[in-house]
Amino acid sequence: MQDKEGNFGQELTDFFQRERSRLVAYVRKSFTDHKAHEAEDLIQDVFLRLWEADLDPIDNLAGYVFQALRNRLTDLFRRKNWDEASLDRPLNPDGSESASWLEILADLRQDQAGKLEAQEREEALFRAVDQLSDAQKSVFIATEIEGWTFEELSELWDEPLGTLLSRKHRALQSLRKKIQKLR
Repeated sequence: MQDKEGNFGQELTDFFQRERSRLVAYVRKSFTDHKAHEAEDLIQDVFLRLWEADLDPIDNLAGYVFQALRNRLTDLFRRKNWDEASLDRPLNPDGSESASWLEILADLRQDQAGKLEAQEREEALFRAVDQLSDAQKSVFIATEIEGWTFEELSELWDEPLGTLLSRKHRALQSLRKKIQKLR
């Protein structure tokens, strides 16, 4: 756990200060019956809860904060005990344009499915890269992941430029075949 007075606390404070207007706009867009000061209060409540929580380091602070805010909005919505609420009705009681719960849930499911698919593709790519020859793997990793240019590698490895280009081309062909088999 990062020290509250150290990196995490400062990172959290900086994020809320920098993104305050976006957070307020998000709250007001989601629930139009919230006034500006209520949106500020809700955001401060989420900030305080995150500040006081015993959290492990967070890789995607923005995503985490927006999810926490969404959860807090959901809690408030539930407390209102809207018996007339329908999953396919717009969330804004005044009838203004807004997403319905079904749309929000569909987006959340799609987000999760998209993340899972991206993670599976990434893992498949890494497995395919591991199956390349050492020479092909070295050129692929150096150019695609580490950002080296072919000219730099040619000089560093004392290899002809054409040889490196050929290895990369064969590596890409091999990767395409391996990944297409997975589909």
